[in-house]
Amino acid sequence: MEGPSEEQNNEEWELQMKTETALNRFYSPYPEVRAICTPTDDPTIPCETIRAHLLDYMWAIIAHFTNSLFNSRYPSITLGSAVAQILLYPCGLFLAWALPDWGFMIGGKRVSPNPGPWTYKEQMLSTIIIDVGLTSAYCFWNIQTQTVYYQDKWLTPGYSILLLLSTQLPGLGFSGLLRRFVVYPVEALWLNILPTRRMIKRVWMANS
Repeated sequence: MEGPSEEQNNEEWELQMKTETALNRFYSPYPEVRAICTPTDDPTIPCETIRAHLLDYMWAIIAHFTNSLFNSRYPSITLGSAVAQILLYPCGLFLAWALPDWGFMIGGKRVSPNPGPWTYKEQMLSTIIIDVGLTSAYCFWNIQTQTVYYQDKWLTPGYSILLLLSTQLPGLGFSGLLRRFVVYPVEALWLNILPTRRMIKRVWMANS
């Protein structure tokens, strides 16, 4: 390996080597991921804001209701994550324009319903939350089959809720236990996330 160039001193060359080593260690080895993601983060950009949670919960309810309503109908209507992204962006811009900047302090940190322009972190967080709630739980088919085909009279709302919790919570628990193996490693690759990330990056590049 060659040493520092003529324009560099030893300190600058050492910093460059440390930076490249960190990128090779913590950056994704896949060029498809590196093309749309960066290994650095700006903690000053707002992410978990009041308006972001307001929008993602609202659209999660709308999307889940729509998908569940037309789940057993043909032809069915499905609201996917791409549609949610397209609908989220103008809503976020509207809230950034309409909401007042009334802040209050919590734990030494200022919290405001409108901390500034709509950010890509808010867009990504809202998209993830909506994407999680897009599809119906698997027990929906069990409850529907028992109600319509078997006509079980003993099926109560309490049974439905317990069945829902008993089938969903283990999956959430396993996802938390396995994240050190399937989320944190830079070698982990989730192809269905790449179009979502690419769309968000393209929108912000076009409007920056």
